[in-house]
Amino acid sequence: MINISHVTKEAFSVDIDNTGNDGKDDSVRIYMNKDLSHVVATSTYYKHFIKNVKSGKLDDFKGLIFHHNSNKRYLSFKDGYGSFDTKENKYFRVKETDLLSNNGKYVYIDGDEGDLKDGVQRIQTIENYLVGNDQYEKEFKLSFKLTCK
Repeated sequence: MINISHVTKEAFSVDIDNTGNDGKDDSVRIYMNKDLSHVVATSTYYKHFIKNVKSGKLDDFKGLIFHHNSNKRYLSFKDGYGSFDTKENKYFRVKETDLLSNNGKYVYIDGDEGDLKDGVQRIQTIENYLVGNDQYEKEFKLSFKLTCK
């Protein structure tokens, strides 16, 4: 299967997914500028992909890879891979129980645990989440008992 995955004024990316009869899923993403003078192919398997990001191989295609963010240090991947610390050249993923917003700017703490639960709900900016502090953008209490009355 072939899909155009992202497009900007300067470049675009194409995903090629090849699921063979052996059950092995081989996926490749090809990044190209519009005049096709610069082309880079990478596996979409996140370890290989992150290696290419860290090496700088994909620097010309940051607009296709990362959400636009006012914070230049922490960049969130558009495809949900997590976030990248440009100062430390490190990759981070949110915990499985937490939920990264679609725009990559916020993390809903314990927002991906399954059913919504009573109690305090917390949302942090990606910057605060990655440095591990207790500063929350929003914090509120959810009570199903009060909601049902």
